[in-house]
Amino acid sequence: MVNLTEDEIDYLNKLFNEYDVDRNGYLTLTEVVPILMTLGDDPNREDEIRQIFINSDFDGSGQLDFPEFLMVVSKRWSQFNIDSELKEAFSALDKNKKGHINFSELRHVLLNTDKKLTENEVDKMITEADTDGDGAISFEEFVAMFQQN
Repeated sequence: MVNLTEDEIDYLNKLFNEYDVDRNGYLTLTEVVPILMTLGDDPNREDEIRQIFINSDFDGSGQLDFPEFLMVVSKRWSQFNIDSELKEAFSALDKNKKGHINFSELRHVLLNTDKKLTENEVDKMITEADTDGDGAISFEEFVAMFQQN
């Protein structure tokens, strides 16, 4: 979970109250999704947001109180940070900026940054990650590779 600053908590409290249209002190999934979009979440990840919502709804009420809402936002911000780090790493490896990384570059980096991985393990990771079989790793394949491992 991401540690939130006082200013972030205050801002999130204002958003919580703004989107709590019936003023009952709780947010439903339909009220949470627009908040996350306001905070920069991807509308295509609504299923993922729904799952986080369900997992954060500790009492199973179908609504989130403010502490539960903070858990949802914190989990999403953690994911944003991971996505951002993966984008930076991919960009650094995609030297020619063609939107993909060739096997040899990725293999070299993985073998030199994680001494616990064997050559066979790295080769297997890369081969499995290349789901479209084009001989290169796209950003989507890169993200999936790290989420699986």
